[in-house]
Amino acid sequence: MVQNRPAETREPSELSREETARLIHELRVYQVELEAQNEELCRAQLEIEKMRNKYSDLYDFAPVGYFTLCENGTIAEVNLTAASFLGVERRNLIGKPVTRFITRDSQDIFYRFRLKLLETGGPQSAEIKLLKKTGDEFYARLDCIVVEDKEANCKFIRTAVTDIHNRKKADEELKRYAETQEILLEEINHRVRNNLTSLVSMLQMEKEKAKTVTMPSYLSLLGKFTGRIRGLSTVYNLLSSTGWRPLELKPLCEQIIESAISGVRPPRTIDFCVSPSDVKIDGTQAHHLALVINELAFNSIKHAPAHTDGYGISVRIDEEGGKISIRFKDNGAGYPEEIVKGEFRPENTGIELIRGIVTHSLGGEVHFTNQSGAVTTLTF
Repeated sequence: MVQNRPAETREPSELSREETARLIHELRVYQVELEAQNEELCRAQLEIEKMRNKYSDLYDFAPVGYFTLCENGTIAEVNLTAASFLGVERRNLIGKPVTRFITRDSQDIFYRFRLKLLETGGPQSAEIKLLKKTGDEFYARLDCIVVEDKEANCKFIRTAVTDIHNRKKADEELKRYAETQEILLEEINHRVRNNLTSLVSMLQMEKEKAKTVTMPSYLSLLGKFTGRIRGLSTVYNLLSSTGWRPLELKPLCEQIIESAISGVRPPRTIDFCVSPSDVKIDGTQAHHLALVINELAFNSIKHAPAHTDGYGISVRIDEEGGKISIRFKDNGAGYPEEIVKGEFRPENTGIELIRGIVTHSLGGEVHFTNQSGAVTTLTF
């Protein structure tokens, strides 16, 4: 009987040197590749960290608040600035209805605003009052857009919130101040008009009184005073009607001259004309010029011939190089020689008044000449 011998166990053959070297080389190559991949992953992680920090700076620490609202108005996302506006921790805002932080008087505004926003989809803005945790209210501006999440099949409202409380309070204060000033100005206008009217009436009474006591010099003086007050009243009415803004020089001259010659009684008549002009002057200049034009008009009336057929006054207004020029002319006998030469007499008080106002108050120049009548040229 032949016994079977167990099979001989064969030991794995040893690797050759060449095979061992090749394996070690492959392992080293694989190690280098892994190290390169690890470095790439580290760089990618650093980039992600930078982007996350940048996102945090842009979103959480932006100077305006950001909300992401669901269609029903609940808060899905919120940045730290918006949370600080409301004085509530961010985690306590997520999932809460935003209407909880809107004042009662702004609820309807926000409701209609949200409906319009979801309907149109375009950018919309609104100003409402928000409510802090402390119960304090503040004005805020909402700038919103609608974005669609197609995967979730829903819409979100991206909302930027800006605190405009200080601006709104300043606007309200300014509005109240303007209303108060308007009331005060109207009251001042009313009182000044009444006072000027009373002064004119009193002077007219004194003028009539002077007629009965035969005081011609007193009568003339009262006439001048009355004319000056009427001139100032004309300026005041023009300024108040324009809201105390610069007024046109042409209508000012026309109204003052018309007021002055209104006292001329038939058969004497005096015509006047003012050249077309859109030159404007401020209130201070207007008051000074009112006295000057009034004085020139009364001077022309005073020295008008007894028969005034064809007698008139003409005014030409020009502006060049920032300088305003007014040429006031009548077709009477002209100025006396001494006035043309600048040699004034004590009785020439009207001429002295004109020269003083133009040179000192208006900072300009005045010249008196004759050219088929008296010509006065003012430049300032």
